[in-house]
Amino acid sequence: MSFKDKTISGFLWSFIERSAAQIITFIVGIILARLLSPREFGLLGMMMVFIAVSSVFIQSGFNQALIRKNDCTENDFSTVFYFNLLISIVFYFILFFSAGLISDFYDEPRLQQLIRVLGLGLIINALTIVQRTKITKRIDFRLLTKISVISSILSGLVGIIMAIMGYGIWSLVAKTISMYFITGVLLWLWNNWKPKLIFSISSFKELWSFGSRLMILGVFDAIHREVYQIVIGKFYPAAYVGQFNRAETFKRLPEQNLSQILQRVTLPAMATIQDDFKYLSNSYKKLINATFLVASFSMVILSAVSVELVEVLIGEKWKMAGEFLQILCISSIFYPLSAINQSILKTKGEANHILYIGLVMKALTIPLILIVIFIDIKTMLYGLIAHKLIGYILTAHYGGKLINYDTTKQVKNFIPPALILSIIYIVLLLINNLLTLPIYQSIIISLFLGGIISLSCFELFKIDSYLFLKKLAKEKINTYKNRRK
Repeated sequence: MSFKDKTISGFLWSFIERSAAQIITFIVGIILARLLSPREFGLLGMMMVFIAVSSVFIQSGFNQALIRKNDCTENDFSTVFYFNLLISIVFYFILFFSAGLISDFYDEPRLQQLIRVLGLGLIINALTIVQRTKITKRIDFRLLTKISVISSILSGLVGIIMAIMGYGIWSLVAKTISMYFITGVLLWLWNNWKPKLIFSISSFKELWSFGSRLMILGVFDAIHREVYQIVIGKFYPAAYVGQFNRAETFKRLPEQNLSQILQRVTLPAMATIQDDFKYLSNSYKKLINATFLVASFSMVILSAVSVELVEVLIGEKWKMAGEFLQILCISSIFYPLSAINQSILKTKGEANHILYIGLVMKALTIPLILIVIFIDIKTMLYGLIAHKLIGYILTAHYGGKLINYDTTKQVKNFIPPALILSIIYIVLLLINNLLTLPIYQSIIISLFLGGIISLSCFELFKIDSYLFLKKLAKEKINTYKNRRK
């Protein structure tokens, strides 16, 4: 299979896998948001901060190192497996014995017992890292799709049933643990790999030289990603954390789906053509332009209807989450672009640049934290837009230089679709503010007009990235039709 076919097939199956799982999780989240209170979601958000940071240490960047390495051996896989398992046990005990301190920090006595149970997910998840990595290396996202959908449905049912029975926050904990467990069982059943009784020091050193830099970046990234919930939980009521957490959940559905799909597909696919500069450069340019179009289109439309959409889906008690979401969507346009630029840096083994960019971005988080402490949450969210833009500029500068497509060239190609979508965004906001329509009608009209006008303008002005995506879609449809014949 050619690079193009492999990438498109991997992208489509990864898109299906991420979208299906996230949509199911999203629907389950809507049901749980109606059954539970913002405070209960806030308590979960406070705990997940520590789970997220611990998970980065457990992976230690080895999964990315294994994906990047073309000639991985059983020594490599088994070594990483045992290291992940050992570190997960260490971090579980750290969480177990520090649970009281975390509870005191937030002044939430219930957190102590909750963290000790939720932390078991670290060990369960560690058992699946290499399994998932092997599937990713062979770009077999069809299998991951099956596993994600099944585990999302079953764990969602666990959470919903427990919430109906009145278990409150424990229903969210049970949903999370059952997701880890079901995913792990299915990965071990359906992926034909088992570790050997091998731990190679040479393999560890080789993978660590690349993975350790990504681990350091990952730790800072996880802290940066979750620090807002820590600060909000410390200085505001738990319900505010829940509101912010729900807004993040809505935003992450398109944002992280797209960026994770791109990183999961582009890194292993680009690794196979990293020595063909011209082919790699052309593929990269098309990919990043198409990504900007998809990311900006989806986020602009979501931002325009966010307040009304949140109110319809999970009720008036979550109105603040809708207001947060409106701002967060705009900042998320740059996240998938940074993901692609990081993929090219990883492909070329530029771990030092990745680490440098990550450290700079994390340092810029400090002003945002001060804003949320001394001013308010909304002002901090506006600051996030500038923060994400700076992150994109840095990754585009270093990643683009490697394949002769720097920030200036990228932005020049982004201007036409950006102007079109900016005008459409203003029009949609005016429609929502000036027309006194029922909330359901307002959402439907905004989505319909936003979609139709955008596609019409892309077609009329012959936007290159749109034409590229249109051509790909036609090719896949024709291929499917030919196979049916």
